[in-house]
Order: sequence, then C-alpha cells, then structure tokens
Amino acid sequence: MVIVNKILIITLVLLYIVSIISTIPITSAVQGFKTTNISVGSFPTAMAYDSNNGYVYVVDSGSNQVSVINSSTVIATIPVGKDPTAIVYNKQNGLIYVANTLSNSVSIINGTEVIATVTVGGEIGCSPVALLCVNGLIYVANLNSYKAGVGIVSVINGTKVVCNIQVECHPVCLAYDPNNGYIYVSDNGFSTVSVIKGEKVIATISVGQGPRQIIYDPYNGLVYVLNLE
Repeated sequence: MVIVNKILIITLVLLYIVSIISTIPITSAVQGFKTTNISVGSFPTAMAYDSNNGYVYVVDSGSNQVSVINSSTVIATIPVGKDPTAIVYNKQNGLIYVANTLSNSVSIINGTEVIATVTVGGEIGCSPVALLCVNGLIYVANLNSYKAGVGIVSVINGTKVVCNIQVECHPVCLAYDPNNGYIYVSDNGFSTVSVIKGEKVIATISVGQGPRQIIYDPYNGLVYVLNLE
C-alpha cells in the first residue's frame, strides 16, 4: 500500500455558465479590453482547444452537440450523445473526446466529425461526467454505476476502452500528478479520493463532505480538493 499525503482541502466559488462565448484580445493598457460574443448551442458547459487546427470546441449540453469555433466564427456543429458535459483534447493523436452523461458513452471527434462512439463503465447505467488525458490515454469518471456504492473509471486508448477500474461511489473529477504518476479521483458519494497507479487503486483518502473538483499544483506538488461541505 502506498501512502499518499499530498492532499490539501480548499473552498472555491462556483460560477454559472451562459450560452455566449466571449473572446478578449490582448490590447494596450490605453486601449483597454475589447470582447467579441459568439453564439453557440444551449447551456455550454466546457471547452477544449485543438493545437493542431487552432479550433476551440464548445460542449453544448442542452443541444447535445459540440460547437467548433475558428477565430470568432462557429464553423461547425457536431451532434454527439445525450447531455455532453466534459471534453478533452489528446495531443498525442489529435482527437477530441466528449463525455455523454446520459448516453453512457464517449464521442471521439477528428476535426469536425465524430469518428467513433465508445461505451464506457462496462455496464448499462454508468454516466461519464469527467475526462482526463494522461500520456495519450483518456481516463473517464463514471458515476451512477450499475452496482450500488461503486464507481468506475474507464481508460480509453485511441478509440477502444482498455480497462475499467473500480473506485468509490460517484467519481466526479480527476487530476494527474506527473511526479509520481498517480491519478486522483474525487469520490463524491463516499467523501474520499481514490488514488490510481496504472490500472489499480493503490490508496483511498478520506476528505471533506461531497468532494468534487480536484486539481494538481505543479509549483508545490500538492493536490487540492473542493468539498461542498
């Protein structure tokens, strides 16, 4: 058993998201800031940037689509699964991954089209809510698992699920520590953080009530966990 001690608890403020994307170009202090508003689908929840093509991908949860922005123009809308909530770019293969919470799946986008849709969680009833790219692999946090009190983290290599890792109840966010290679998963249902190394959970850490967002700070090597209570 590996002992993990770099966990620090903080409290943050959550913000609501509207259906307008604003761009803010950098200007001089005299000129001030100028913004451009871009209309996308309903209830945008997340964004990702593709460094290969320069596109910004916006998840429109209420429209079950992804809006693709080039500069300040929407150049495409891509239908995905029901209630997409998270998105991540994989720089190793140039693909975009979208978690479809109510479709038990992840849509995989190349450019402006879906090239694959993969089922995650291993069983009917899992709901993917968070994504993390680590060394070309996509880690998917699935809540509401088919088994009471159990969550699943699926691992996607390219367009295939290569394993499903059992964690504590309702995993909702993931973070990666490149120093030790650990992946930290906030278990909202059990007030814990699961620590993954490779394809196994090596530790479970008790934190505050209702842990949600979790991030790694490269400057001090600490992992921060947002707890609702």
